[in-house]
Amino acid sequence: MLSGYFRTAVRALYRYRTSALINLIGMAVALACCITVYLFLGVYYSLDTFHDNADRIAFAETIERQGAGGTERIWGTAPLPLGPALATDLASVEHAARVVWDVSDVRTSERAFTQRVAFADPDLFDVFTFPLQAGDSTAWHDPSGALVSAETAQRFFGTEDVL
Repeated sequence: MLSGYFRTAVRALYRYRTSALINLIGMAVALACCITVYLFLGVYYSLDTFHDNADRIAFAETIERQGAGGTERIWGTAPLPLGPALATDLASVEHAARVVWDVSDVRTSERAFTQRVAFADPDLFDVFTFPLQAGDSTAWHDPSGALVSAETAQRFFGTEDVL
């Protein structure tokens, strides 16, 4: 009985090849879109969940309205003075950490690089629990100190152990 259904389906697909091809391509595109959205949402909802206080971390954004009844644009940034103002004015805010990205020239004794760097508040490691391979987060409080990733250390110094 199952072979009869299979034989009938093959005959119909062969007879109506154009419709079958359109349906097959449409189903493949729809399935690929569903898989892509599923993977994207999986990454989005698991982002930064490895931190100890992940359920207590909030992200500030700026919402800009165009005109009186216009559309809203959401920016993933907030004004820099907002961080300290939230920490001092709201009792529910324990720590506020601001991060500013920039491109800068970094020089070692032998070479110079153009590198994307981040400037952040000392409270960053009170909010986030990033694993450190070597050293500790007290170097963060030193104005002349820097924290580098293993890839950056390899690129600048030729070794991961720069301590």
